Amino acid sequence: MIRLLNWADTHRITLALTPDSAFGGSVPRLKKFYGHFGFVLNTGRNKDYEINELMYRLPRSLPRRASVKPPKNTFKVQFKSKTPLTLTAEGAFSNHKKSKGLMFRKLLPQNQCMVFFFQETRFRKFWMKNTYLPLDIIFVDEKRTVINIEHGSPLEESSFPQSEKPAKYVVETNAGVCQQYGITTGCKIKFLKANSKG
Repeated sequence: MIRLLNWADTHRITLALTPDSAFGGSVPRLKKFYGHFGFVLNTGRNKDYEINELMYRLPRSLPRRASVKPPKNTFKVQFKSKTPLTLTAEGAFSNHKKSKGLMFRKLLPQNQCMVFFFQETRFRKFWMKNTYLPLDIIFVDEKRTVINIEHGSPLEESSFPQSEKPAKYVVETNAGVCQQYGITTGCKIKFLKANSKG
């Protein structure tokens, strides 16, 4: 699946499908499964009348030939996961930045993420209003240990991804990154300077 999504992103191709129980599993479970990879239901505000399938996924990244400059004042986040991963991170420190997050953005390069910093360690709840990108939302405690990982579906306003324990940091990446690199509960993260080689 990840290879297919990367190929579609590279070539700017929209993927479309209709979950069918004939392929194994119930349709509701299949919908949830594909939702983790950025597929949205072709209904309501997401309706695309040129697509006949029940779900679709828009390309999420630029072609590899294109260069994407990271935001200013960035740093790096290193995940000590099954497959080690280091991402360029954009920090959300101010209340305004934390409130806006990744709202209205149509692109988050695969090698980038956003990190929310909080002064207090407490239960955190996020909202996907006006957020067009499917996300992995990673809740992290004060010891920089992953508490839990939730999926954020684009433009979803009825559910609120939240931490299972008090969190001090929250990391948002493209959906599927955690599964691809084996980032799970208990993994450690580390903040590095932007020019650090890890």
